[in-house]
Amino acid sequence: MLTKKALRDLWRSSSFRPIKRYGQNFLVDQNVRDKIIQTVAPCADDNILEIGPGFGELTEPLALKSGRVTVVEKDRRLAAALNGDLLTGIENVTVVEGDILEFEIGTDFTKIVGNLPYYITTPILEKIFDLDSIPDTFIMVQKEYGQRMTAGPGEEDYSSLSCFVRLNAEVEQVLSINRGCFYPEPKIDSVFLKLTPRKSSAVQVSDRKVLHSVIRSAFGQRRKTLRASLVGQGLLNMTKEDAGSMLENIGLSRNARPEEVDLEGFARIADRIVEFRKDK
Repeated sequence: MLTKKALRDLWRSSSFRPIKRYGQNFLVDQNVRDKIIQTVAPCADDNILEIGPGFGELTEPLALKSGRVTVVEKDRRLAAALNGDLLTGIENVTVVEGDILEFEIGTDFTKIVGNLPYYITTPILEKIFDLDSIPDTFIMVQKEYGQRMTAGPGEEDYSSLSCFVRLNAEVEQVLSINRGCFYPEPKIDSVFLKLTPRKSSAVQVSDRKVLHSVIRSAFGQRRKTLRASLVGQGLLNMTKEDAGSMLENIGLSRNARPEEVDLEGFARIADRIVEFRKDK
């Protein structure tokens, strides 16, 4: 694993400079690296997809214990370095230069591991959750983003993202990672999360697309009451008073705010909207 000094020396000799818009901050703490590998627990039967491998901080230890590792790296300079000296002698690694959002994730990957840049974390999660079979996923994200992913109803960070993640997976924060464990040092800390795909849906709902629309509309105007948001966004074609009565009929407060409602509550709203549409 490259230390801060080794990275600086490498960059100096190759005129490498991190690209800020790619969120390039490289892990240089071996203790954190070892804890991550322990959590991922690669084994000989694993076919692992690694997103954003950097200089191979995790790639080499993953490859040494797994059957195969495929890494997708957008930065052609890093992809070239990985194909060059960095992974010399490690034959079970395939380096793909390209954008993960354009990469076709096949059904044969058993685990996904990634240090995800903030600006595309949500699109990457959406891509993973759209898979027919979601593998166990281990991701490093900015601390604030991780708090939104793990938050529950009533918590300050509870959001549409929290609901979206909980619909598809059980999420666990495994590690809190200080910003000093990276080089260059980012402005905020990170967390390492484990996402275990649900074997069945977190809630029973007649139309998941309607559920998604309800959640997005609710949190899109979170300062308003839930009934005001749903009526204002056109999901409920009724007065706010009637919307309040509808919420009470399905066991919610007429003055409920989005951050107070759990997934089951949003599912009941979605089902009622589907019923209203059928009656018209």
